[in-house]
Amino acid sequence: MGHKPDFRTISDFRKDHLELLPGLFKQVVQIAMKLGYASHGHVSTYGSKVKAKASKHKDLITGLLL
Repeated sequence: MGHKPDFRTISDFRKDHLELLPGLFKQVVQIAMKLGYASHGHVSTYGSKVKAKASKHKDLITGLLL
């Protein structure tokens, strides 16, 4: 418990097994549907990106970042 893979471990796995991931994703969705965790329907995602304009140095108060 408490073990987390390094980001590079996940990245390397994705690179090494890229061709298998679409099929794996499909299998996971099918299992989730059988178990009632997912269903066919409309899916929306929110993906707006906002450029940051704040200076981290201006937000520095008594040595702490806000």
